[in-house]
Amino acid sequence: MNPDLDREALLCLSTEYDHAYPPSTQQEKALGQRIKREKEVGRDVLNEIIEWKFSTLPGRIKRTQNLINVHTDAFIRSVTRRALALPMNQDERRIQELRRIKGVGISLASVILTFYDPENYCIYDIHGMRERYGTEPKNMFASKKHYVHLLNDLRAQSKTLNLPVRTIEKALFKKNIGKRVPIRVSSSN
Repeated sequence: MNPDLDREALLCLSTEYDHAYPPSTQQEKALGQRIKREKEVGRDVLNEIIEWKFSTLPGRIKRTQNLINVHTDAFIRSVTRRALALPMNQDERRIQELRRIKGVGISLASVILTFYDPENYCIYDIHGMRERYGTEPKNMFASKKHYVHLLNDLRAQSKTLNLPVRTIEKALFKKNIGKRVPIRVSSSN
């Protein structure tokens, strides 16, 4: 746990995140509202989620979209509807169900769950793990257990501080991304 991040610091960092990434934040809210309303994700929304998640990785976007596009829209809707209907305390089953869609790994599953329920879910990436635990585990994307562990920790903090899990995770992301040392390129004259 981060003892230096009290409720006020978390709210401040989360707000800084929103201000640093306004189009991303707006798209997240819009997609989240749509998923909550429809209680499922169609192929078009899943493609938008992929573009949101991997916005700086065009090759990853194309590769992941090619994988999910082998499925029919009806299949994707059916899988996501079942996953989102499961109780929140069945995180591993929800993730397992979402992973039935080719191209959806733990990270992408976390985005779907977070957009649907930001009160109880967070986006799984190295920045949150590094900020929370000091480093990310080896093979962190190979097993659901690391994500579920992070969720449980953030949910406990969420309950104590009366903040959404996503708010805490955005703050951790913003704090960690701010620690990156810029790469300096030396020029030879």
